[in-house]
This record gives sequence, structure tokens and C-alpha cells, in this order.
Amino acid sequence: MTTYNTSQYAFNDPQQALEVIYKDFGAKLYNVCVYRWHLSEDDSIDIIYKSIFKTIKKLFQGRFENDAHLKNYLYKVCINEIRQLIRLKRSMEGYIIFVALENFDSVFVDESNETLHRNLYHCDPSESPQLKLLQLALNQLAPLQRDLLLLRVQNYSYAEIAGLLKIPNENLKEKHHRAKNLLIEILNLKNKIL
Repeated sequence: MTTYNTSQYAFNDPQQALEVIYKDFGAKLYNVCVYRWHLSEDDSIDIIYKSIFKTIKKLFQGRFENDAHLKNYLYKVCINEIRQLIRLKRSMEGYIIFVALENFDSVFVDESNETLHRNLYHCDPSESPQLKLLQLALNQLAPLQRDLLLLRVQNYSYAEIAGLLKIPNENLKEKHHRAKNLLIEILNLKNKIL
């Protein structure tokens, strides 16, 4: 690993800084973007370069005490850039729900406003027994509990979930916690039976 702003090796040229930091951290940041956050390759590369440029700007201002400080700052900037991109994409989508054509009829809500996503998450689990078990456990939950858990897993905020499901936001966090605990209990019971 290269030393970044010590007296032994200091950058005089931003291009040199970009090359060295990209060489040291580019692949790691790419893995964070693509495999942890499931971003596209183009979005990942944009985020990596934005993060490195912000870090280089701070580097030339002499803001880093040591290499670990630079590394921590770079990763924090990268995560913040990812979150900003996700928020931006979500706001651009609005509350559009993409549904496979075979599930299209199940999206509409009747006048009683019972649930928006009743059959939206019914998909054929793969051959994995764990996925089949999870599908069975999710089907035992009330529709609101299932919808709440599945939307929360997709990183929707409680305010967004309340808007999507047309329910009040108060105590939504507690309802999520109870639904999660109930799902865990159901899974534990099913595991004991099997």
C-alpha cells in the first residue's frame, strides 16, 4: 500500500494521486458498489470516480492525518454517494411499482383499500429449500405484515412505506419489529418440524 501524505511520499500532481488511489482502492470500491449495493457497472464507476475526486480534493488540502484516515474517508464518501444515487433513483421513479405481466391484475386495490401488494411477491422460489421455507413462512403472515417486511428489506423508509400502503406512519417501526419477530418464530417452528 502506498503512503499518501507523509513526508516520504507526497503527491504534487492530482493525476498521479488519482492513478495511485484508483490502483489501491478501485477494485475494492467496485466490489462494494456492485456486490454489496447491487449497482450497475456504469453507476459504480461514476461513484468510484466521484469518491476518489472528493478524497483527492481533501488530500491536497492536507486534511488526512494518516493513510487509515484517508481510507476511512474514501469509503464513507463512497457509501454516501451510493445512498444519494439510490435516493435520487427512488425519487425519479416516484411510487411506480414494476410488476411482471402475469401478476398485473393483482396490483389494483379494491375500494376497501385492504392491501396493495397482495400477490406481488408470489414468485416461484428456486430449488433452494430455505427459499421455499421462507415463502411458506411469509404466506402465513397477514398481508400488511408481509408487505411491510418486504418493502423494508428493499430499503424503503417508514414514511415511504406508509405512503405506499396508505396507512398511518405512527408505530410503523414497532409493527415492523413485531412482524419480523413473528416471521422468525414461524421459521423456527418450521425448522423444528423439519
